[in-house]
Amino acid sequence: MIALSSYLIPQLVVIDTEICQRVEKSVAIDGILTSLCIAVEAFLSPASDSNPRYKANAVISCQLLLNNLDKLINNPDDTFIRKSIAVGSYYAGLSSTHTGIGYAHMIIHSMLEKNCDVHGVYYLKLLSIILRKTMSFYNERIAELSRELHLCSNSADDTQASETLIERFERICSQYSDYFVSQSVSRDEIKKMLEDIKKEGFIFELKKLPNSLFVEALEEISDNG
Repeated sequence: MIALSSYLIPQLVVIDTEICQRVEKSVAIDGILTSLCIAVEAFLSPASDSNPRYKANAVISCQLLLNNLDKLINNPDDTFIRKSIAVGSYYAGLSSTHTGIGYAHMIIHSMLEKNCDVHGVYYLKLLSIILRKTMSFYNERIAELSRELHLCSNSADDTQASETLIERFERICSQYSDYFVSQSVSRDEIKKMLEDIKKEGFIFELKKLPNSLFVEALEEISDNG
């Protein structure tokens, strides 16, 4: 039985690296990209400012997952790579314990409750679209993460650094497009989701954003999937 909730936070996490080694490559990729998105949104969360330890966990998670994604494709049976990915996913969970979750995570959970297949590439693609549409709100935070991951040069300004991070995610989505499963979500369903998402956003102290931004993001991913 799977409990889908934005309010239930596990108190105990067990890393079973043997299970990680046995899962199919497609499932592993879904797990990597889902964990990556969770860590990214934890880092960008305003609550992370008062939780530097969890912000650091998010960076560790992103580094481990990004560094091992392509390696997994070339060496799917490498136990060290699989264990590194498991640890990266573990740190993603740690990073969101006190910093909360982001809007993309909330949308994904709402869609999962409707039995949509929205893990992995879909999640990262949605997050990439939202980041691009919210650069005016989160430019400094996105740039900070880009620098922490050494994705840009020290001379890059905030806009350049943010673009570098988002473009990296977009390339990953393109590279792993075979694992993307398009979902059809009506405008009425989107509006209903947003009612709950706005309430959760308040709980997790997220910046209030216009509904039109999320409608556009979901329509864009449906049109361009």
